[in-house]
Amino acid sequence: MRESNGFTLLEVLIALMILAIGVLAVTTLQLNATKNSAVGDVIAKALTVAETRIELLRSSPPANLVDGGTLDTQCQQSVVFANDTSVTGASNASFTVDCAFSTVCELSPCPPGIQTRQFIVTVSSNLLTNQVRLTGKVPLS
Repeated sequence: MRESNGFTLLEVLIALMILAIGVLAVTTLQLNATKNSAVGDVIAKALTVAETRIELLRSSPPANLVDGGTLDTQCQQSVVFANDTSVTGASNASFTVDCAFSTVCELSPCPPGIQTRQFIVTVSSNLLTNQVRLTGKVPLS
């Protein structure tokens, strides 16, 4: 009877195939993590743009919060992060801002002095499939 001191060719091929499958799984995981990180970065930038607009609107008198007014024009300016290397796969991340204003009252019928001016800031991007939307209110008094 012959002694076996090594591995057969079939055993080596099976071990290499198992190793290749493992390396492929780790590579796929790494690519997905990089992609998700880039999407998270774009969402964070969109939130920053929206928060900046919300603060602009909150610091303004409620009478100025009207569609088509100066604040509406300032609020709806687009933002571009040019040559931004933190966003994978894009050199320019552009954001479109939309602002909407309405007068609301939480009570029905609405007593005088209880109305609030509500504003909704919506930010969309060329790199996002969804939009980022923030809402704020200021009293009308």
